[in-house]
Amino acid sequence: AAGRGRITAGIARHHHRYERRTVDGVPLFTVGTGGASRSADERLTPRSADAAVSLAEFGVLRVDDSPRGVSAVFIDAPGRVRDRVDLP
Repeated sequence: AAGRGRITAGIARHHHRYERRTVDGVPLFTVGTGGASRSADERLTPRSADAAVSLAEFGVLRVDDSPRGVSAVFIDAPGRVRDRVDLP
């Protein structure tokens, strides 16, 4: 139909953790890891039940778009790669 396109991924924020999930075949990233500290009370920022990866770490999501394809890499504050995925 007119106006319809293909969704490669969705990126959201504010859960005070990093998560990668897939919903209806679409990779979804929650990246709330660059601001305020999270509470030590896990009930306030729980892991999503369907998350493939869930990290309560400060960090950034780097998305690289190249002729070879798109990749997403979560890098924690000390500089370690904690998650990497190639997107369709």
